[in-house]
Amino acid sequence: MNRHIPPQTSLPTHIDILPTAQQALGNRGRIAIVNGGTQDVLRATIITESGSRYQQQMLQARITSAMLMEGTRNATALQMAEQLDFMGSIIETTAGADFSLISMLTTHQHLERTLSMLADVLQQPAFPQHELDIVLRKQRQSFAVNQERVDTQARKALMANIFGNSHPYGRTATLEHFNAIDRQHLIDFHKSHYLDKPIMVVLAGQVGDREIALVERYLGQGNATAAPHTPLLAPPATHEPIRTHWAKPDALQCAIHIGKPTITRRHPDFPALMVLNTVLGGYFGSRLMTNLREEKGYTYGIGSILMPYRDACLLSIKAEVGANHTESAIAEIMHEMDCLRQTPIPPQELELVKNYLMGELLRQFDGPFATADTVMGAYQHNDMDLDYRVRTIDTVRTVTSAQLLQLAQQHLTPKGLVISTAGGPALS
Repeated sequence: MNRHIPPQTSLPTHIDILPTAQQALGNRGRIAIVNGGTQDVLRATIITESGSRYQQQMLQARITSAMLMEGTRNATALQMAEQLDFMGSIIETTAGADFSLISMLTTHQHLERTLSMLADVLQQPAFPQHELDIVLRKQRQSFAVNQERVDTQARKALMANIFGNSHPYGRTATLEHFNAIDRQHLIDFHKSHYLDKPIMVVLAGQVGDREIALVERYLGQGNATAAPHTPLLAPPATHEPIRTHWAKPDALQCAIHIGKPTITRRHPDFPALMVLNTVLGGYFGSRLMTNLREEKGYTYGIGSILMPYRDACLLSIKAEVGANHTESAIAEIMHEMDCLRQTPIPPQELELVKNYLMGELLRQFDGPFATADTVMGAYQHNDMDLDYRVRTIDTVRTVTSAQLLQLAQQHLTPKGLVISTAGGPALS
C-alpha cells in the first residue's frame, strides 16, 4: 500500500432515509412519524404558527413562548421542573420569525406522564404575573446587554434595510417594548396562535401504535381552523448596494453583515445555489475563509449562509474583523463574489465541495432525530415536500461548474446588497 496516494472516492447515488408517515391528529392538525433507532428515547416536537410575524404587539411571540414553562393551571414552574427532573425528561420552548416549537424528550416508560405535561404546556399555560415579571426583567437585562454588541447592531440594520422597518422580518424591538407587554397580550396571542390554529407534531424514535395513540389522546384534543396562508414578500433586490454603519469608537472589532434577498427553498435552482454558497463561504475551506482568515488574517472566522424563512430567503455573509481592516475586508468579500461571477470553479475544488456537502446531507438523515429535524425543515420551508432533499442529493452529484457560473452571475451581483457594519469610528 502506497500511503502517499489517497484512496479513490465516489459520491453515493442515493441515501437510505428512514420512512416518514403522516396522518391527521384529530381536529388539531397533523402528525409526522419517523420510526427508527435503537435507543429507549422518544422526541416529540410541536410546531405552531406563532412566530414573531404574527404578533400584534412587539415581543408578544417571544414572551409567550418563554412563559409556557413558567406554570400551568395544574402545576407551578417549580413543580414542573421537579417532575421532569425525576423522570429525566426535557420540555423546551423556542420562538422564531415564522414558527414556535415546543419539544419533548423522554423514555418509553415516562412517555404518557411527559405527554400529559406537554399537553398542559400547550393547552393550559397560566401566565402567572409574578413569573412574568421575572421573565421580563431577565430578558430586558439580556436585551440591553446585546444592544451594545456590534454583531447585534449590524444584524438589525441589515434586516431593516432589506425588508423595511414595518415588515415583520425587518422590524426590531426596543427596551420600551418590554414595558408595554402585559399578561393579557400573552393570553390573547396564545389562544389565537397555539389553540385556534392547526399544529404539526413530529414524533421520532421507536414509535409504535401505543406511542401514536398516546400522542393523539393528549395532543389531538380541541378544534383548530386552518386559515389561508398570506405570504410575506421581500422587496425586490434591484437597488444599488446600500451601506450602513453604527459607530462605536472604542470597539476593537467591527461586525460586517452583507446580505440580499434570494430565491427560496421552493425554487428549483435552490439546491445548486446551496452548492455555490458553500464554495463562497459555507465551510471551513471556503474562498472567504481562505482569503480573509488564512491569507489576510483579518478575522478568526467568516461565513456565508442561506437563511430560509417561510416566505423569503437571504444570502448572508458575516464576520467580525479588526476595526482597522473593515474596508479591506469588505473589498475582499466583493472580490470573491466577483471571481465566482467571472471564472468557472475548478473541477478539483468543486469535487471537494461536493464531497463535503454529501457528507452533510448524510448527517441530516443519520438516525430518527436528525431525520425528524429534516422533516421539520420541510414543513417550515418547503410545504412538507419531503422529496426536496432527494432532489438536493441529485443536484450535488450532477451540477457543473458552467451551471454554477451562470447561477453566480444571477445571484452574486452587487444589485440589492446591503452592507451593514458596526463598530469603530464613524465613516468619513
